[in-house]
Amino acid sequence: MSSVIQFPRPAVAPAPAPIDATLVDQLGVLQAQISDLSKIETGLKDQIKLEACDHLKVGASVKVEGVYYSATIIEMAATQSLDPKVLEAKLRELLGDDHSFFTDPANFKTRAGSITLKLTARKTK
Repeated sequence: MSSVIQFPRPAVAPAPAPIDATLVDQLGVLQAQISDLSKIETGLKDQIKLEACDHLKVGASVKVEGVYYSATIIEMAATQSLDPKVLEAKLRELLGDDHSFFTDPANFKTRAGSITLKLTARKTK
């Protein structure tokens, strides 16, 4: 079921009004433009990095100067981190599945809920 709400919510909510389709279309057009621009951005970044490769050393930076902007390219060394799923599996193996560690709320992070808007392009005829 879909509905429309107003922010801030009034004490007594009026009957939901239909969503203005032009707002959805405007959002879709904007997201399409952002997608196109993101692809161009990625291509430009990749080209700049490629051209700077000969001058890069791990931990050092290369500065590329333009007329209006400058870019700094830094090569970072590879890193490693623990895989949380592997770590949990090992803990369960060592402590047992029913150990209090796995039920104690102090051992867990709580993430706030959220509302997500997902927009998809309509198929045109």
